[in-house]
Amino acid sequence: MAWVPVVSYYLRYNTEDRQPVVGIYYHSDGLNGKKLVAQHFPLPAQDATFVADLLRNEGPVYFDPAVGALASGKEAIGEGELDSDQPADSTLSLA
Repeated sequence: MAWVPVVSYYLRYNTEDRQPVVGIYYHSDGLNGKKLVAQHFPLPAQDATFVADLLRNEGPVYFDPAVGALASGKEAIGEGELDSDQPADSTLSLA
């Protein structure tokens, strides 16, 4: 499967086992797809903080379900946000 846009996310902290969880929602067949998929990732606290920051402050954000990777859209250094339909080369694997 190719990169698909993340349409929303949630953050959760399980108090019993002290486990941060990041969840994302994306359409299984791309941006205008009919089927919305939810996927959640229990992460170490440092990784959860990084992923939460990525989801809050970057956009667009893409997910590759085949490898479990998140990526922001391409941005020129020092130029602010650019519109892009493809993720940047650097990714974070959640799998």
